[in-house]
Amino acid sequence: PDSNATTSTKTPSRSWPDNVPSDNELPWLIEDVKYCARSPNFRSDKDYCSQLSFRVASALVVQFNETEQKRGLEILKSLAEKGHPDAMVYYGMCLNDGRAGLDP
Repeated sequence: PDSNATTSTKTPSRSWPDNVPSDNELPWLIEDVKYCARSPNFRSDKDYCSQLSFRVASALVVQFNETEQKRGLEILKSLAEKGHPDAMVYYGMCLNDGRAGLDP
């Protein structure tokens, strides 16, 4: 393999997605997601809210805390079910890697 990452280290086994927010950015992004759908621009910019949610989920699934990982997986699953292509791929990768305490 070209990576030393393992599920026990909670390090992603892939280099994608490459725009995962830092731990410092995460609280602010979570707040932005809460208010995104309430924005007057929401109807014309649903993709922005979906992408913002994807970034939050991407950060949550690489946390050491399994509760946060599960929260990230729930967001990814919801986005995937709505047809978000990146979420479909990343959700499958997370399931395959055994994130959030799931067996790979």
